[in-house]
Amino acid sequence: MDDLVDEASNTQSAEEALAIIESFIDKTASDPLGYHSTPDTFSYQDRSTFMLLPPLLHYIPVNQFTQLLQGFKTDIQFFKAANISEFPIQTENDLVQYCECVASTVGRMFVYATWNAESAYPVSTCRQEWVLKHATKMGIALQLINVARDIIQDARNGRLYVPLDWAKSLEERAELDELVNNPDSPAAASAARKYSLRLVQMARFYYNLAVTALDSLPSDCIKGARLAVDVYMGIGEEILKRHGDVSQRVSLSRIQRMEIALKVLYK
Repeated sequence: MDDLVDEASNTQSAEEALAIIESFIDKTASDPLGYHSTPDTFSYQDRSTFMLLPPLLHYIPVNQFTQLLQGFKTDIQFFKAANISEFPIQTENDLVQYCECVASTVGRMFVYATWNAESAYPVSTCRQEWVLKHATKMGIALQLINVARDIIQDARNGRLYVPLDWAKSLEERAELDELVNNPDSPAAASAARKYSLRLVQMARFYYNLAVTALDSLPSDCIKGARLAVDVYMGIGEEILKRHGDVSQRVSLSRIQRMEIALKVLYK
């Protein structure tokens, strides 16, 4: 669904796609048993995704979807900015809020889905709140890894998720300008290394706050969730091994992924 916004040809197309998504969610939430059509211009895959929403809304609160859309709106704001001083991620708090919108929502949706699948799994209200709180933190951690890995690619696309207030001096601010305006330059690569390392360390902080909650998921879901989390955090460790070099997209080799999977399965 986010591809409808991310891959739009211009700002107007992105906003139109977002309006359609918002309208569909609102209509489905207010009339979950009704039929709500999607534009014929959407691909079959996109229309199929929309058709998954009605059953999901039976057990996932609609506010999780509306908050996710707030993240999409932030992405669109980049294209309206004349320069980086108008970018939406001005502070570290802005970055955390963005991560909550685009990733913590997905984490909480996953938690709601596991509870629905394991309807016999007793979860007290207090426990639910605790798990959801930690799912929020884990979502922040994983999205920070995404941001660290994709700094240069995002800059090529006119987006910068590094908080501008991390640049304390005129020289550091010039580095961020260079990163956005000339992302393939040596100066941009240097800035990307510095900030990718800081982002991974920030991700580690949130991960450490959240990781204990994985064992509070239904037993059938723990290993799958831990595998997904460990692969993401493994990408962060790979960024650290490369001293923050994200000039090429950082990923894990098949052997690295297999090692993580074996550790999770036989822990």
